[in-house]
Amino acid sequence: MKTMVPKVLVWLASYS
Repeated sequence: MKTMVPKVLVWLASYS
């Protein structure tokens, strides 16, 4: 799940 953390951060950054 550690690789999922950075992916979510990037998604959030792109979403906002």
